Amino acid sequence: MTWTRTDHRSRLDDEPVFDVAVIGGGVVGAGAALDAASRGLRTVLIEREDYAWGTSSRSTKMFHGGIRYLPQFQFGLVAEGLIEQKTLQRTASYLYKPLEFLTPMIEGTRVADLPSWATHPAISNSAFRLGLIAYDTLGLRGFGKHHRYSAEEFAEALPLLRTEGLTGGFGYLDAQTDDSRLTIQVLKTAVRQFDATAINHASVVSSRRQNGTWELGVRDHLGNEDITIRTRSVVAATGPKTPPVDDHMKLRLSSGVHLVVDAHGDFPDDRGVLLPETEDGRVMYVIPWVGKLLVGTTDVQFGGDPMEPLPSDDEVEYLIRHYHRYFDAPSTEVLSSWVGYRALKDEGGSTAQVSRESVIEEVQPGFVQVAGGKLTTYRRIAAKAVDKLDSALGSFRKSATGNIPLTGSGDQPAGVSDALFHGYGTEASHVLALGDSLLSDGITPKGIAHHAALEEGAVTIADIALRRSHLSWFVKDHGRGDAEFIANELASAHGWDDSRVATELSRFEDDLAREGL
Repeated sequence: MTWTRTDHRSRLDDEPVFDVAVIGGGVVGAGAALDAASRGLRTVLIEREDYAWGTSSRSTKMFHGGIRYLPQFQFGLVAEGLIEQKTLQRTASYLYKPLEFLTPMIEGTRVADLPSWATHPAISNSAFRLGLIAYDTLGLRGFGKHHRYSAEEFAEALPLLRTEGLTGGFGYLDAQTDDSRLTIQVLKTAVRQFDATAINHASVVSSRRQNGTWELGVRDHLGNEDITIRTRSVVAATGPKTPPVDDHMKLRLSSGVHLVVDAHGDFPDDRGVLLPETEDGRVMYVIPWVGKLLVGTTDVQFGGDPMEPLPSDDEVEYLIRHYHRYFDAPSTEVLSSWVGYRALKDEGGSTAQVSRESVIEEVQPGFVQVAGGKLTTYRRIAAKAVDKLDSALGSFRKSATGNIPLTGSGDQPAGVSDALFHGYGTEASHVLALGDSLLSDGITPKGIAHHAALEEGAVTIADIALRRSHLSWFVKDHGRGDAEFIANELASAHGWDDSRVATELSRFEDDLAREGL
């Protein structure tokens, strides 16, 4: 089954009434579409930009319980994430990469987020170890438990680490994922296996409830036309954007910036690092990512326009400064940077202290809004959101997504690289068959462009260069040298003429400028 925007746009005209309309194509929205469609509900998802355009492609790319939330006594949040890890190992195994995280113990440096009584040098190591024991216990781990390293063992495992005051360290197990690929594969599963409808580059601009049905005004940005769809219920997973309804949750936004830098030769490619303390009392991650390093993140209250996602110079400098504070590495060239926004229910306090637990409220009859939550728990959040629609839809089947393997699940095909398999699963063979020579990043097969256009709803160059792949984040020209090839592949798939190709090349420049690239 193909999945093109053109085909799914026509479905909006053909379906008289949907059961569920999902607003927002991030990972929670994609999860809600899969959850609803797999229960036999006629489902449509509408995304104003592209799938995974927002925070779902701008995270730390981890499946984790959230070890930093233990000192805040958010045991339920941590346990939920750790237990959900096991579900993701079954349903999204190719997107799940176990990764050991190393945390150095350094004289005069505490582990941020520990309670004040646990920060004394005499007990901080023991307190952190107790936290790791709790992490293992909450995750019901019979394997992959934490490990203690001597100073010599730690320095050998992490040669670039500055060793002044190093007393040893700990290692614990979490997992890495590809957040944008996860979002696409979840939504693709809803489309292919359960006949959901999904359209990107279209905004829900208005809503009205009449005779027990919601009428949603939709603006098609690419077709430059306005349409109306009818649905019995709505799930708004709009992240930092206010949903188009009068009564809604008040949100607080926190920005989290990440940097992509070249990996230095001595940095391990099979271990991440949890740096214990920043100057503002946070922890920080340095993680290998497809031959690069991912450095992040910040946590700053944000009051600007989340549709203009540019990291501030101060936040970029903050991350570079702390990277060099811990690592004796050459000067760092930032290949790219991005900012994601945590959309949290406004309950007062600093953004770093506001709970990351999801909040799901029926803000009007049959209209459910989602805020908060973590990438790891997207499936549970989505299931709870759909459960709340029972007042509008009556009884329906229970969620089964915990037992639905994502499209692409299966053993790694012969001849497929680890990097490609970890994003596409068994579909990687089809991608290579469409073109196995590589784009300028030296990682991405050219077949991805045609595959994305016909199988993943991609319709702009940025859809492919920024989210179906990581091309624009990894190369110095941010994909400009590959743009004409990608545009021609899109033209072949969608029947564009030369004028449309020129328009899309210009649009790509605008999209890169919007990202500061």
